Amino acid sequence: MILKKQAIDFIVTENLTQKYMSLISKTKGSYKIFLLDKIELDTIYCLRQISKENDIPLDKINFCGLKDRHAKTFQYITIPSMYKIDVKRYKLFNIKHIGYTEEKLRLGLNKSNSFEITVRKLTDIEESDLNRNIKHIPSPRNIYIPNYFDDQRFSNTGLKKELHFDYIFRWDLNGFVRFHLTNIINKDEKELRQKKRELEEIFESKKSKFFSYENVKGSLNLQKIYDFYNRKKDFFFILKTINNEDIDMWYSAFLSFYFNFALANYIEKNYSKIKISDYYLGNLNYVYNDKIRKQDIDKQIPFITNERFPTDFYDGIDFPYSRNNIKSILKKLRIKENLSLRNIFIRVENFEYTIEKDDMYDGYNKVIFKFNLPSGSYATNFVKYLFLK
Repeated sequence: MILKKQAIDFIVTENLTQKYMSLISKTKGSYKIFLLDKIELDTIYCLRQISKENDIPLDKINFCGLKDRHAKTFQYITIPSMYKIDVKRYKLFNIKHIGYTEEKLRLGLNKSNSFEITVRKLTDIEESDLNRNIKHIPSPRNIYIPNYFDDQRFSNTGLKKELHFDYIFRWDLNGFVRFHLTNIINKDEKELRQKKRELEEIFESKKSKFFSYENVKGSLNLQKIYDFYNRKKDFFFILKTINNEDIDMWYSAFLSFYFNFALANYIEKNYSKIKISDYYLGNLNYVYNDKIRKQDIDKQIPFITNERFPTDFYDGIDFPYSRNNIKSILKKLRIKENLSLRNIFIRVENFEYTIEKDDMYDGYNKVIFKFNLPSGSYATNFVKYLFLK
């Protein structure tokens, strides 16, 4: 099967809370609200274009969250009413003025997302697995699945499938530099991949020597780190040369990995009917043909570094880091502790599907799924569940 053959095969529509939508006015308000319609573009790229072309400070454009680049997405943005936007000037994306509101958008106002996902080139076995799995869902109107983070969360993990913050929390400068400079990630182009392989050989030889990326695209900061490392700069100095967005993303990936690991362990201990799927960093357990326990439906747990909400959820998980040490390092790097809670199971709403002939692959069928998920949950995780073997 093929998921995301083209961006239009993955459509995401943001749903704001009912309360927020009810307060939108057609005539006046402190903020203007727009619907941003994009395809194959980052949310931040679009906002920067709007900011630049309308002379609006970027921090004055508010939104609920990032949307997938490799998709067709619809999401809302707000700007103070004093600014004007020319909604007709953009060629790569569209914006439509919806109305006015007294409250700017922020995280938490996105209640859910609606998905329309096309999976192509189904084999007979995959179609059989899909039909069997849907038949075994205990209640199609009340589908609950584990709230795993899926592969997109770990896009910068790279081919080595390790986590940056394992090195950072150990304060392991040598290990971090070698991993970061030689780890090949999806967006690396051919020349940069080759340079990383050459540098891996240098580290393997344990002989420090001059190395140049020769201005290969995407290597500027990597060269700076390598040069500082050989000049005996300390770990904190080197970390401060890295983009804050990257460090935040690494921290999120670290927390997400341990959440997934603990949730898979929790399901194995508490449910007898299980099927297994894999993801980028290991295996995931799914409850199969069995109802979710009542006490688990609304159960929320903190992330593993959070000491303020004691929990037995992580019992049995090998976690070698002192929480006091973690707190100290996060403070040093000016990273906010993640004190949020996450549901361990989520409800899939308004699920429907159709199987029809694939218009791109002769002799194959495609399936079109439509459903809603709570904000922050991964649609591809539900697709994995539907195709469990």
